[in-house]
Amino acid sequence: LPFILSAFVFNFSFSETPILLTQADIARVKPSSYAKEIHFTGTLKPSRQVILNTKTSGEILSMSVNVGDEVKEGELIFKIDTKDLELIERQSKAALDAKLIESELAKRKLKQVKKLAKDNFASSSDLDSVNDQYQISLAQVQSAKASLERIQQQIQDAQLYAPFSGVIAERQADV
Repeated sequence: LPFILSAFVFNFSFSETPILLTQADIARVKPSSYAKEIHFTGTLKPSRQVILNTKTSGEILSMSVNVGDEVKEGELIFKIDTKDLELIERQSKAALDAKLIESELAKRKLKQVKKLAKDNFASSSDLDSVNDQYQISLAQVQSAKASLERIQQQIQDAQLYAPFSGVIAERQADV
C-alpha cells in the first residue's frame, strides 16, 4: 500500500546573458502597485521524498488523503482494520494471565519443597525438579509478555502517519 510523500523547494535560475543598459533605459522608480505574471517551464524535483508502507497488512479501514493533498508532519494518512489483531491481543492477554498464575503456583510449590528439603522430607532431586519447573514458568511468562507486546505493536503499526510535511505525489491503494 505504498504512498509517495514529497516536499518541494523551488529554485529558479536564469541562463540568459546579461543585458547592458544605457541611460535612456533607466528611469526613476516611484511607489505604485504593479502586478505581472511570470511563466516558467521546467521540472520540479522534491527536496525530500519517501515511499510509505505499513508494517501491518490488512484491509484499509479509512484513508484521509488523495494525490496532490498537502499533509502536515504527524497527520494520519490511513488506518488498517485491526479487528482480528484485537482478538489476538485479547488471547495474548489471557495467555499471559494464565502464565502469571502458573508461575505464582510454581513459586509457592518451590517454597514448600524448600521447606520440606530443609527438614529432610524432600530430596535434592525433588527440589531441583520443582526449581526447574519454576524457572520454566518464568520463561513462559516472558514469552507471553513478548507475544503480547508484538501484537500490540502490530495494532499500533496499522496506522500510517506522515513522517514530514509535504504533498502526496502518488497513491497506490483505495478504500
